[in-house]
Amino acid sequence: MVKCPRCQVEYEVATCSYEQFGVIIPNTPCYRCPKCGDEVFSPEQVKAIRERISALAPKICVVRKISKAGRRPVVYLPEVITESLDLAPGDEVAVYLEDKKRIVLEPIK
Repeated sequence: MVKCPRCQVEYEVATCSYEQFGVIIPNTPCYRCPKCGDEVFSPEQVKAIRERISALAPKICVVRKISKAGRRPVVYLPEVITESLDLAPGDEVAVYLEDKKRIVLEPIK
């Protein structure tokens, strides 16, 4: 079992209400530190959460070309995406590769 990096106490199996993109999933399995309350998810739990959110969240799909800003590649986000996620210029987002064919962009709030 994994230990909480702050408390050095083993996480316990628990449930929580998980919220992403305005979608709330109650009774979501997680691991919780009994001392500080920090909650983490296993890779399997993350996969299950993503599947549940995909099934519940409205589908917005747009195609964009990669442009250039100076010498760097950029992708401009359409208004429908930024409005649905309540994003504005200057907001922070996490960008990471989920696999070899998928780039994920998540708001940090």
